[in-house]
Parts: sequence; C-alpha cells; structure tokens
Amino acid sequence: MPSPIPPLRVSAYTATTAVGAGKTALADALRAARSGLRANDFGPSPLPTYIGRVEGLESLALPPELARWDCRNNRLAWLGLQADGFIDAVADARQRYGASRVALLLGTSTSAIGETEAAYTQADAEGRFQPGQRRPQVHTPHSLGLFVQAALGLEGPCETISTACSSSAKAFASAERLIRLGLADAAVVGGVDTLCGSVLYGSTRWSWCRPSPANLSMPRATASAWARLQASRWWNVRRPPRPTACTCWATARQAMRTTCRRHTRRAWAPSARSTTRWPARA
Repeated sequence: MPSPIPPLRVSAYTATTAVGAGKTALADALRAARSGLRANDFGPSPLPTYIGRVEGLESLALPPELARWDCRNNRLAWLGLQADGFIDAVADARQRYGASRVALLLGTSTSAIGETEAAYTQADAEGRFQPGQRRPQVHTPHSLGLFVQAALGLEGPCETISTACSSSAKAFASAERLIRLGLADAAVVGGVDTLCGSVLYGSTRWSWCRPSPANLSMPRATASAWARLQASRWWNVRRPPRPTACTCWATARQAMRTTCRRHTRRAWAPSARSTTRWPARA
C-alpha cells in the first residue's frame, strides 16, 4: 500500500486555452458547453481536422529581456502567466521563501519544436540554421523550463517533463517529492503545449485527428477521436495545507507514442502501469 502524503496548499492557479485567458473564460465556456474548437487553419497546408488555437500568439511580443527565448510555446507560457494574477503570486512565493527555494516543474509534449521546424525550413544550402535561429536555448525540449525560470526569476530545482499525456501528473508528483524531501518550500507547477507540424501530422499518423467535430467525443474506448489543442496552465503549490489542496497524485508511464509502431490495446497495456500516492488521514 502506498504511503500517505501531507496535503499541499494550492495558493494560485490559472489556465489559458482556446476559449480565452484565465479561469473566468474557462468556467464560462464550460457552463455554455463551448469547446473553442475551430477548423484547422494552422500551417501552410492545414490538415482537415479541428484544433484549439489560442488567439493572439502571432502578434504577442516577449519583453526585450526575454526576446532571445521567442517561440510560439514560450509566448503562450508568457500569456498564461499574466492571467488571474498568477505571476504576482509567484513573486510573493519568491519573496517569502527565496528564489532558490521555489521549484519549477513543467510538463510539455511540444516545447519549442515548432520553432525548430521553422529553423529547418529556413536552413541554407549547406543545412545550417540562419543566424537568427542559432539559439540552442530554444531548440531543446527544456526550452520551456529555462524560459519560465528566467521569466519568473526562480533559482530552485527546474524540470521539464515530456512523457505525453502523463506529463502534467508527473509535474505534480515531482513537486510533491521535492517539497516532502526538503529540497524546496514551494513549487510552480504547469504545462504548455502549442500547435506544430510534428504534433498535427503525428496525430494524423495515429488516426487521432478527425475532419468532423462530431467525432471529437472523449467517452470512447480508444483514443481515435482526439483533436489537437494548445493551452497554458499553472499552479502554485506550497505548505501548509489550506482548503484548496493537492492531496494525492497518480501517474502513468506513457512512452507508447515513441516506442510502439501501432496503437493497439496490446501495445498500450505495458505503458499504462501507474504509480499512486494517497493522502494522509486527517
């Protein structure tokens, strides 16, 4: 039986999705059963499917001191941090505990891969990136974590987790472990995914994209009805516990997409083993 964990206070949270920025926009969309899906208009040759696209990313400019991190994923991260006063809540935690005692745990399946795709399409005749794209801090899966750490002025442990759909759960699990082990006093937990060619075409390869929104219903035995969405979501967790708290976590080991050629029930089973931590009794 897994051992219990002390509850962690969730002191601030927010989400920015295709239905708008912040908790209010998301709550309103849920009440109205409004999905935010639209016919795919992303890329030079859009696939016949539906997507969730956050408005305004193309025109959004990062602050000058963060411009070297510019890419679609980091722009969405920056936009999401501005909602619901979340960035101010992180500043409060940084001042209270110290920058080195606030951890950063982020989940992403895309990170800045869209920018790397663009860099390859702009490469010269010898295959070299253009001067403006020679940014190793962007062309890495850890780009998201490095950018947000710089944007928030944090100096504690920093992880970018990319394990497909289990990334967000693993970010919470990592935050709980760091705080329980005394390596941090608070943690920023989040996740950012943005549209890119690899995700859209890869999902089509697995037959997870459909040309009609009528097929995009999740209560299905298979994953064949997914649309591709982009979103930015954030939580600030710390102790002691308060009414809104993280009391347990569960994660799945999901590397199926990169290790299995065919999406079948048999292929899925070995990757679906889970780890669970339950709450301590009051």
